[in-house]
This record gives sequence, structure tokens and C-alpha cells, in this order.
Amino acid sequence: MAIAVQIKLLRVLQERSVERIGSELPPLHERREGIPLLFEHFTLLAATRYKRPAPELSNAQLSDVMAYA
Repeated sequence: MAIAVQIKLLRVLQERSVERIGSELPPLHERREGIPLLFEHFTLLAATRYKRPAPELSNAQLSDVMAYA
């Protein structure tokens, strides 16, 4: 058994609890400051894929996107 797996198994046995992968990451509506970075990342990916310029949001548009429920 790999050492990394042994460490995780030992923690489960000691703490008697299992934490799902990704369970420490809060939902996006609780961390809105990440929205501009995610927007930039995905628009750059799409722009590269489709050989188009990446769209840019104005400050007003970005505020609207971040305020969306």
C-alpha cells in the first residue's frame, strides 16, 4: 500500500471520520471573489479553442455577474 494511502487510512482510523474529496471547498456563492478569475479562465479557454478574441466584461457587467444569485 502506498505511503500516502497509509497516512490517509491512519487518519480515518484515529479520527473515526471520513471526509469526502472536495468537501472543504465552499460553493461559489460563498466565495464570489473567485468569479472574475473563473470567467477569465473559461473565456480564455474558449477563445483559444475557437480562435477568437476573449471577451471582456465592463465593471458594470462584472458587478451584475457577481450579484447574480
